[in-house]
Amino acid sequence: MKRKFRIILLLIGISLVCFVYNAIVPKTLDLKKVNNDLMLLNENGYGIKIVNYAFSKENYYLKDTPILSALFLEDKGKIAASSGESVIEYDIENNSVRTILKEAYVEFWDAKDDKIILRDKRGILDVKTGIIELEGLPSCSLKGCFWHNNSENIMCLEIDGYDYTAPIYKNYQYSIKNSEYATLKTKSIINISNDEKYIAEINSDVLFIKDHVSIKNIEENKTYKSISGDDIKYCKFSSDNKYVAVCRYKEKTKKYEIVIWDFVNNYKKTISKTDSIIYCDWR
Repeated sequence: MKRKFRIILLLIGISLVCFVYNAIVPKTLDLKKVNNDLMLLNENGYGIKIVNYAFSKENYYLKDTPILSALFLEDKGKIAASSGESVIEYDIENNSVRTILKEAYVEFWDAKDDKIILRDKRGILDVKTGIIELEGLPSCSLKGCFWHNNSENIMCLEIDGYDYTAPIYKNYQYSIKNSEYATLKTKSIINISNDEKYIAEINSDVLFIKDHVSIKNIEENKTYKSISGDDIKYCKFSSDNKYVAVCRYKEKTKKYEIVIWDFVNNYKKTISKTDSIIYCDWR
């Protein structure tokens, strides 16, 4: 009898360990399920590549051009790319290049309706006209800016002080229509999904000096498990809103990583490790 009782306790213990392990430890993501085109800058700093893991496709473009950052435009067959000296529009199908802006060292945050939020020029680049509008906007170079409410607003994330070593974040919004700033009640949104159903929130802890990003379903008020890094630079939702590409820095390896994350099932896969930040964008 005692032996049976011990066996039952052992089985219960094993079940609990397995449950906790599955709940905490992320499973490896099968990239063949990720049927979205992802654009990455080449690790040598020249050119870009577009990959589709579901179809094992990988194409390289602008191989001899130095690229700082790049984004898909409204026409997903076209890319805006910054070389550090100018901004160009690249037509993938026709293999043609058009100069948008000359003699400009700029990096990108987000694009919508062919208008790009600039990282360090503090404004919005109109791709069609090549004119920088709203010059003087806060650069938000620490964590990011993105379009919100169908291009009516820009939402940004800034550091508003420190709790010992952990940054304290704040969100603010700029209304394009009213030319007004507003500090939001939300304090740590780093991005919003394309359908605005999910928000990505970043928080830092004092004890381990790490960043944590969690995804929240707004309608269901449900928060999924988080992904961490010593310093998370940005995260971007895929076009179907099922995955997030996260760029994080790891002090242990001294490398920047891009991780593809199925946040609902907590499956993750590191696809790139580099010495400097690599920007990416989903088609």
